[in-house]
Amino acid sequence: MANGWQQGVISELNLVRQRGLIRTRAGKEVPFTKASLDGVELKQLRRGQWVSFQVQLGFDGAQAVGVRPCPSPGLNSAGEDWHP
Repeated sequence: MANGWQQGVISELNLVRQRGLIRTRAGKEVPFTKASLDGVELKQLRRGQWVSFQVQLGFDGAQAVGVRPCPSPGLNSAGEDWHP
């Protein structure tokens, strides 16, 4: 089951392996894969880009799901204010 929506910055992105890492506002690194994306292709993402996501516990531990770009820090993907 996924937790609530969070925001973070893409800290690592590997197009060949089709995965990356998101650094949360709390400083944790959360992995994501191409299958974790929602409405965006991996090649459209960049290091340093803000994204919104949910954390889901899976076989290999925590993973980001529903990953989508944020219009800017402090807003969610729908453009609404985000409050930590």
